[in-house]
Amino acid sequence: MSNILPIIGRKPIKYGEKHIIMKATLHFEHEEQDELQDALNGLKWRLIVCDLDQELRGIVKHGYIGSREATSAEIKMADYVRTKLRQLVNDDGLNLDV
Repeated sequence: MSNILPIIGRKPIKYGEKHIIMKATLHFEHEEQDELQDALNGLKWRLIVCDLDQELRGIVKHGYIGSREATSAEIKMADYVRTKLRQLVNDDGLNLDV
């Protein structure tokens, strides 16, 4: 059984005086639906990882978690997690810099 999922770009592309909205139709087998959804959510995942990276950066740089002062152990852990996160991202050839 084949499913069809229309995809419409959110940002129009400026081409001369016209704005073009990209459209695509994907055909996939029902068993592949989860993998397809993961691929379509790639930008959302990237934004979440970038937000986490920046949150960890703030803890390391400023020494606060929310409005309270972070302990030295929390700062060390935030630094470790951020370093590990960036290592995993880089190992897969991805980039967090926007």
